Amino acid sequence: MGCAAAACGGPSNSSPHSYSATFAWGANDYGQLGDRMPSGSESCGGVPCSAHVVRVAGLSKVVRVAAGPDHNLALLSNGTVMAWGENAYGELGNGSSSGPSNCSGLLACSPTPVAVGGLSGVQAVAAGQFFSLALLRDGTVRTWGLNDYGQLGDGRSGGPTACGRGAPCSVHPVKVEGLKDVTAIAAGYGQGVALLRNGTVETWGLNSYGQLGNASSVNSAVPTLVKGLSSVRRIAAGSDFDLALKSDGEVMAWGDNSYGQLGNGTTQESSVPVRVVGLGRVTSVIASVSHSLAITESGEVSSWGENTYGELGVLPVPTRGCGSGLPCQTVPTTVSSLRHVTQIAAGSYFSVCLLSDGRVEVWGLGDKGQLANKTLSSSSLPRMVQDVRGVVAIAASGDHALVSVGP
Repeated sequence: MGCAAAACGGPSNSSPHSYSATFAWGANDYGQLGDRMPSGSESCGGVPCSAHVVRVAGLSKVVRVAAGPDHNLALLSNGTVMAWGENAYGELGNGSSSGPSNCSGLLACSPTPVAVGGLSGVQAVAAGQFFSLALLRDGTVRTWGLNDYGQLGDGRSGGPTACGRGAPCSVHPVKVEGLKDVTAIAAGYGQGVALLRNGTVETWGLNSYGQLGNASSVNSAVPTLVKGLSSVRRIAAGSDFDLALKSDGEVMAWGDNSYGQLGNGTTQESSVPVRVVGLGRVTSVIASVSHSLAITESGEVSSWGENTYGELGVLPVPTRGCGSGLPCQTVPTTVSSLRHVTQIAAGSYFSVCLLSDGRVEVWGLGDKGQLANKTLSSSSLPRMVQDVRGVVAIAASGDHALVSVGP
């Protein structure tokens, strides 16, 4: 869902480059396209959207971007962070949960980027469902937004502020308790994930499917160690499950497995890491609502999990026992016709990849313009986004995608 670029196959934390422009497409019901149009330039089944590429307004010197389901973050070259989209739970971190605008259902939002208050020295960002993370250069982590499951990791799940409809939240960044020497971050529906310098992983927040990986199903408002993991070099957080890429190229997964998103040939959830089977040596991983992607050393992409809308990039493969009979793949399969892939991203039911020549391909559900093909059609096979070239970073979540173009 949301993860730091370093965790998902984007630029490394050491990248000194800033990008000249950021573009977006897809759903815009909460201003998540950042184009000053909270009502959307088009309508997709009654939802404001754009099925063509639009420019995010007022952004420059962007180092990397992160997408949550309804809000986004941009890390600037000076170590500060901008945010836009939904703000009903303070997920924009600008000291308020009441605006500056109102979007779908009169919920607080901002259709243009606003500054996250009190943050500097940031080297990575991640956006979850209603909450956000920032990794500082000193190896500590700050969080803000909704805190009903302890997803802010500050030792409490009852505040410090009350946001939309009285829900516990923080409209300012707070420090995640006890975390240090962090090198990458990721965020899911209600869980935060941190990779430590020693190759271990810590998690906090919601744990209803074992997504904290600590052999329990009890929520935690402070970081807890994922069981049996070592030598990890990349992480990714899905809605209610997580992935870890080890230094030997092996991928481990834990949490919800209703659609085979753990890739171990079953649909049984796991509260401890299990091995994703049938993968070659992997260089990057990404996790979404109910499907997963990995880049292999050869530059190809493997996918597994739900395939109801073609988000795996292969023809539908019905498998009994997956989500009441919905199409899924419980072990990885190769995405059709893709080569030379350098980055991957995934929205709720669609997928995005960046090729080495700076072009972008997309596939899956397109009912809200997620495929940027100027229609609302879906595709089970990758299709080129025609309106962007020279792309250097991608992000996706919910029903929208972001790309940044190089200098």
